[in-house]
Amino acid sequence: MRVNYEILNILYHMEAWSKIVAATQKEIIAALAGEKVLFTEKTIYLHLRELIRLGYVKYGIMKLNAKTYYVSAKGLEWMEEMKKKDF
Repeated sequence: MRVNYEILNILYHMEAWSKIVAATQKEIIAALAGEKVLFTEKTIYLHLRELIRLGYVKYGIMKLNAKTYYVSAKGLEWMEEMKKKDF
């Protein structure tokens, strides 16, 4: 769950909210590394697939040959819900 939240948070702060303004997997990994959060490419890939399956992330317009991703309205709602939860 933490990795999913980190990915959604990075997409949110990159303002990847639409098909046109979306981020590639490499851009997500670089942004996470800039925040001192390190995950392998495989981990990010698997969690992006899960987030897409859940409807929290959607595919954007491709950048060259790379898929892009953006946070959906459902993903934004989930992030707000997670902020409110007290674990």
